[in-house]
Parts: sequence; C-alpha cells; structure tokens
Amino acid sequence: MWIATGPEVSIEHVMDLLTIFGSAPVVLKDFVKSRKHEWEAACFIPSPAERSGVERVVHRFLELQGTDLAGGLVFREFVESEKWAITPRAACP
Repeated sequence: MWIATGPEVSIEHVMDLLTIFGSAPVVLKDFVKSRKHEWEAACFIPSPAERSGVERVVHRFLELQGTDLAGGLVFREFVESEKWAITPRAACP
C-alpha cells in the first residue's frame, strides 16, 4: 500500500489504510529506500493494528529520511525468509 505524502502524515489516515493487513506484520519504506538498518526503530511494524507501534515507526522513519523522503510511504506485508548469512553490519547492535 502506498501513501503519497511529505514529512507530515495523518496517523489516523495511516491506521485506516493499514486495516487491509489485519494483524500481519508490515515493513515500511518510501518509494525508493528503506531504513532496514534501523529495523525495529524505523522499518518493521509487528502489528499494524497497534496504533502506538505504527505511530512510533512512521514518525522515526520520517525523521530519519528527512529531505530524502521519496514519493511517500510504502507499506508491505512482512514475509519471513530463510537466513543464509549474517553480514558484518547486520551483526552490529
């Protein structure tokens, strides 16, 4: 799901649109980039039905993207995949 927005977004609008995911986890990115290296803070939403978590991740994502925000917000269902390896950067806390 895509929301064309700038640095300000209505959490009410986001919450309304996220109902299509039910309680399945989602990943947040913009039209071009993600914040996967800030996974818990600005990328992964464990339950799109939990407003406080959605609000925290969306605000942090927008804060980190700043003027680099490209095309708004994109929410995708999180699909668990098999781990093949851990990169040195992913191993850092």
